Amino acid sequence: MLASLAMILLVATIVFRSYATARGIPLLAGDACVFLPQTIPFQQRGELVNVVWRPASDLDARGEGRMVYHGFLYPMLLSVVMWQADYVTLSRVLAVLQGGTMLFFCVFLWSFAKRWQWRLTSGRILLIGLLVVACANYLRGAVGRPESLAALLLMVGVLLVSATPPAWHGWIAGIGIGALTVIDPVVGGMAGLAFAGAAAWWLHPRRWFWTVAGAAGLSVSFFVACLFWYPYAFADWWSGTLKMANYAFADGIRKYDLRSYLSEYLWSGSGWFLFGTLTLALWSAVRLIRRQYLEGTGPVFPAALFAMLVLAGAALSRFVLYASWAKYNVLPFMPIGFLAIFYELGRTPVPNSGKPTAFRRAAFLILAIASLGLAGDLVERVHTMRFGLDLAQARDLFGAVRKAHAGEVIALPENLFTLTENYSNIIFWNGSRPPAKASLLVTAQFYSGRATPPPIDGFQVVANHFNPQRPFLFGIPVSRGDRGSGFAVYSRNPAASP
Repeated sequence: MLASLAMILLVATIVFRSYATARGIPLLAGDACVFLPQTIPFQQRGELVNVVWRPASDLDARGEGRMVYHGFLYPMLLSVVMWQADYVTLSRVLAVLQGGTMLFFCVFLWSFAKRWQWRLTSGRILLIGLLVVACANYLRGAVGRPESLAALLLMVGVLLVSATPPAWHGWIAGIGIGALTVIDPVVGGMAGLAFAGAAAWWLHPRRWFWTVAGAAGLSVSFFVACLFWYPYAFADWWSGTLKMANYAFADGIRKYDLRSYLSEYLWSGSGWFLFGTLTLALWSAVRLIRRQYLEGTGPVFPAALFAMLVLAGAALSRFVLYASWAKYNVLPFMPIGFLAIFYELGRTPVPNSGKPTAFRRAAFLILAIASLGLAGDLVERVHTMRFGLDLAQARDLFGAVRKAHAGEVIALPENLFTLTENYSNIIFWNGSRPPAKASLLVTAQFYSGRATPPPIDGFQVVANHFNPQRPFLFGIPVSRGDRGSGFAVYSRNPAASP
């Protein structure tokens, strides 16, 4: 009975969080500026053009803001399933994607429990619920980024490989790795190393080589096939991606220190207590591998496994640990790590087992702390829905501003790009210096940490739509503040000196 109620509550939580996402809470901002603006022009005229994100134009030799960088399939797929070319529809599509990924994680764990021939007791059902809650923020990923889709594809691939004979594994992995690479090249490359290492566990050297080589060839073929749909030349994409990588890596090495790592890996939204859950996943994997060795069922091709582990370590160092914010490259793999945790916690009989082991005590403590991430996320969403602006409300207010100031140039922050699809009289700015041509300025509350609009030299506030209320959890203020579409409008002060 308790397990059933817990699962009903979990599903209700997923539905509510998806409902908030569909209303534009949290606001699509930050990295969403990199991946989502091009969905509208691609659906309308087949062009992957990003007029919002400034570095995109810098990376594009033609200066048109073309998406000749990163994985291009993500916005293209979103455009295909959007029934209207507007950001309200896009928010609803992302709500379905993120909610569906969380629900599929439940199915993912349940399917493996059946494959391991476990009896689904109330304790194991509750454990599934706890793991889903603890992994919830990782499944959502950073706002607007492709982590949810990548995690979903990884889970589907692992499930298919586990349920099919070895002859199919190369085909499944090849298509899956190819799709991941077109969505996120770094995640695709890391998934390839993971498959090669896993295949070394059950395949002899000759079979391993041909399976991995076949999967690599198929993934390249899938990538090439996607280029026929991609609207630009491969040479442009390759050049832009290398420039973006150099820009990102140099930025990461130059700016970040230990304090930023603690922030990103302990209490940031998408990485809430990631340090703890990553440690627990690795601990679970080590326990599993050690047990396999003791039972005489270790890897069939240990040299290949060791080589892949070394390469995976190098990839983690280069693409994840090089900067604190690059944690998003590991988020899609967290459901696989949680599968190892599920196996280690679920396999030990709970009744009459004596005093819990140190592993079990530490595991449940880590998962309990990780679960607070979802609780905080829900508190912030409820708070914004009660006191702040959702996307539809903000769009109406901004539309009224444009109507009242027709023909005037408006400086709009990149984080508020979803307030309109018509950028005809808009200049995007990052808040550093007001554009000289703009007669109106708009500031975003999201990511500002402010409850009131900041003062801006030479401008005066004419409309304040900030949410002045702070969210609280058990009487403790939540630092991230309002996550909706709150904004303020400024006009030039005639009395101020130029």
